[in-house]
Amino acid sequence: MKGAIVFDLDGTLIDSAPDIHVALNKTLADEGAPAVTLAQTIGFIGHGIPNLVRQAREALAIDPARQEPMTAAMFAHYLAAPSVLTRPYEGVVDCLDALTAARHPLGLCTNKALEPTLEILDALDLRRFFGAVIGGDSLPQKKPDPAPLKATFAQIADHSGRIQLFLQQSLLGEGYEAFKHFDIGDIVGASGQLVRTRTGELSVRVEQIRLLSKNLRPLPDKWHGLSDVETRFRQRYVDLIVNDDARRIFQT
Repeated sequence: MKGAIVFDLDGTLIDSAPDIHVALNKTLADEGAPAVTLAQTIGFIGHGIPNLVRQAREALAIDPARQEPMTAAMFAHYLAAPSVLTRPYEGVVDCLDALTAARHPLGLCTNKALEPTLEILDALDLRRFFGAVIGGDSLPQKKPDPAPLKATFAQIADHSGRIQLFLQQSLLGEGYEAFKHFDIGDIVGASGQLVRTRTGELSVRVEQIRLLSKNLRPLPDKWHGLSDVETRFRQRYVDLIVNDDARRIFQT
């Protein structure tokens, strides 16, 4: 496996300032406060919505007691329309395509809440590039705390379905380093405590993980599977790994 690359989202891959600007001005209008400019909004962005609201509130001399209700209103306005004006920066898709073709595992770590993050990735057709996405509410810690970058979310699957693994370097030690060299298609064994993340995802907080069988040849692209009919028949075992529809046919 080549080295994994983890990206930030806002200001790195996408220009989300216009949608944030709209939501912020709706929040200010709720308070009877004047609107701010896009340039002012860009200056407020960073370290999450509560910090953005605090900076806007202080700039307009709004009562500190309004911080909590304004933050709740800002979340509501933004979650209602997080991807209307947001666009990827020029060259981003080509870059992600090239890194994926070079077999670099890609991840995303952002202070934006997971729900709007996933909605934006889906709306812009970017989610397909990332094997792991960590939002600002996925863990108790946020960037610049290094904890989100020392945790990994992964999925394992068998004939019965899929479940998410939550792996932490502090818990696994050398096992975490070994995991970073696993490839898609490897057969692994993991054990640990069954938990729900802060976003409600049922996960296994992994305490032990080991490689059971190594996949020696790369699997087909996970978003297109096997398209050649002859190859699907000749390599039925690969077809069953990558195509959910093929597995369902065999099960029935």
